[in-house]
Amino acid sequence: MKSCPNNSRFRNSVSMCVLLVLSSAPCAVGDIGIQPPPRLPGLLGSLAPDGDDEIADESKDDDRPANGTDIFDIPLEELMGMSVATAATLFPTESRFVPAAVTSISGQQISRSGARNLDELLDIHVPGFQYMHKFESRQMGIRGIISDRNNKMLLLVNGRVMNGKTVDLGAYPERHMSMLGDIQSVDVVRGPGSAVHGPGAIAGVIKLTTYNGLNFEGFDVQARQGFVEEFTNFEARYGKKLGEDTGIFLYYGIDNYKGSDQKDSPMIFSSGFTASNGQAVVSGQPVPFDIQNDAVSHRSQARHKVHAQFTSGSFDAWVRYTRGGEAGDRNQAQYMNPAISLSPHTTGYQQITVFMQRDFEVSDTVTINTQFSYDILDFDRVGDSQNFTEEEYYGRIMALAQPNADHSIAIGFEISHEQFGKDSLGYPGGDAMVKGNLTRAGDTSPWNTDTRSGLGEYQWRVNDLLTVILGGRVDDHTYTDALFSPRAALVITPNDADTWKFMYNRSIRRADDVDLRVEFLTSGSRDGQAEEIDSFELRFERQHSEELWFALSAYTGDYDIVAFTFTSPTTGISTDLGNLDFYGLEAEMIYATDKTRIIFSHNFTKHIDFDLASPTIIRQNVSASPYGFGNDLANWSNHVTKFTVECDICEQATAYASLRYYWGYPGGEDLADYNAAAFGGDPRLPVSDGTDRAFEESIFLNLGVEVRASESTTISVHAFNVLGWIDKDYNKRNFFQRTGQYRSQAPGVGITVHIKG
Repeated sequence: MKSCPNNSRFRNSVSMCVLLVLSSAPCAVGDIGIQPPPRLPGLLGSLAPDGDDEIADESKDDDRPANGTDIFDIPLEELMGMSVATAATLFPTESRFVPAAVTSISGQQISRSGARNLDELLDIHVPGFQYMHKFESRQMGIRGIISDRNNKMLLLVNGRVMNGKTVDLGAYPERHMSMLGDIQSVDVVRGPGSAVHGPGAIAGVIKLTTYNGLNFEGFDVQARQGFVEEFTNFEARYGKKLGEDTGIFLYYGIDNYKGSDQKDSPMIFSSGFTASNGQAVVSGQPVPFDIQNDAVSHRSQARHKVHAQFTSGSFDAWVRYTRGGEAGDRNQAQYMNPAISLSPHTTGYQQITVFMQRDFEVSDTVTINTQFSYDILDFDRVGDSQNFTEEEYYGRIMALAQPNADHSIAIGFEISHEQFGKDSLGYPGGDAMVKGNLTRAGDTSPWNTDTRSGLGEYQWRVNDLLTVILGGRVDDHTYTDALFSPRAALVITPNDADTWKFMYNRSIRRADDVDLRVEFLTSGSRDGQAEEIDSFELRFERQHSEELWFALSAYTGDYDIVAFTFTSPTTGISTDLGNLDFYGLEAEMIYATDKTRIIFSHNFTKHIDFDLASPTIIRQNVSASPYGFGNDLANWSNHVTKFTVECDICEQATAYASLRYYWGYPGGEDLADYNAAAFGGDPRLPVSDGTDRAFEESIFLNLGVEVRASESTTISVHAFNVLGWIDKDYNKRNFFQRTGQYRSQAPGVGITVHIKG
């Protein structure tokens, strides 16, 4: 590839890549979508086909910021034969046979996307992933499953679950920080994953894998500055090999995220009212008073991330500290109820995790994997008494056996000891206090729980045509019955190009530990509520040519929901909500040449039937269909289309673009109609006076260019939400539970400078 000439042709090439995105953006319902497939994973860097370390070592000579191998530079034959430790199996599995729909995002894709946080990265790349605003920050979901507590998904770092378990937290850590340079890859399981990772993986699993001293060598720094949505961040990385299979990796990142103000990211309601501050809010118009900046960090404080890792052969140890969080927007009820103060609502945390693992080779065919970790999570929320600390001691032992090429077995045992209700350590700027709402149960003292788990997996390559994968997990918790999560998959490979997967999964989730504790204190019951989902999926993948891959999935779910709901206009509890049946279709495609990579996906998720557990449930946020209004999910865009393009202009420059098209929220509009008919416009549900822009489409378009100015310096410029410069309503992001309210995400620009030492 030749160097970039210093003339107008270089600028025209950038323009052509941008025009490619703009001209391709409109699409019909039948268009096939694309995403980096399981057969083309975001490489873990240290893994290579047949034990070859050359792929991992290429990172030393890569002059791009990701400092890792570009998946498009690896021959297809090597990718198809590669065994990868994914987020979807216990035993390392050749990617073609992974029994799940998995999206893998490489470090290079993370860098080129310009994503300012993990949520934005997932929103760009993961089919079926959506997120919404909420007064505690953001709520995320996959394939129609979304919750008010972010507790339907598991978030992992290097295989270690980072979720909070007490209440109101879930998969909250790591998601809001703009520093992503320590992450080598992200793997997302789209669909239930409890059989591998345990309770909580109802909607999916997000697994972050960090760099280590074997796949990252050298020293580099990176600084970013954001404008309009204002932020500044700095990251530094150092990796060194100390021997053939020994290395260290050190990382530090910090950001100061000020966000965007009301002028650039207005908040809009679908119904007029007099706000609690006495000012008139006009339907469809920005509120006429100053509000908290969108995306501003918790307590307006700097956020920090520290990671240190030591790897030596089969031994791996790391320690990680993160301090983050984000201010959420005040909810609709606070604005519309004059009796409620407009005090700020902002949520933060700090988390320290220590993790060690080691493999012991018992024989040529049997390996024992051992893990131990300690985690402390400190939670802080301004506006109520939600401050607390939780601790967890965790251990696992697992045997992995492969007696021959056709059979693979993994079987293991886990134990977790958890301590809850402890005084907060005191987030900087906040007070330490005990979790407050246990007072309704008459006991605010700390308590302990234990979880004992057995898990296993069997993979049988019956012949060249057929592979069977069976697995399951049992979790026994102090306050619940034993919870069983089985799964089964049949993989059919009739030829080298085509793969058919028939998959069944059951996933479970316990109620949050405070809810389980309150139930025990008030009723004496140790059989706390749990929810479960049975999911069936038929998936077809085809490697059509060296350049073109595509996949189609059809899935359905039978979902018994436990959620916070109301049995009277003023009384709310977390309880058995009912049974939801839904189905969905998902299409993905990837087209890659030497100079151009195009990724395209479309997801459609549809509600089939929703039966409430009790006729006394008069208000909930899943769907208005039980009350005779529509048949759509209330907090979900039925259709979402995603499109990304990378275009190598020349050896020194790459242009990038991404488009996300949310088609609208008909279920939210149905719930607003029910709310008007039943409650006259309860502010805790969607409210509309006929203004329907909130329920229509949202479009997010990002553009960027990366210039490798020298062997040591790379400069990137990204423009975010650029359609907002035409009309801010294109960039609207709706509110969970109150889809009649939205806040536009500000258009902005980010400049990144990356320097290798």
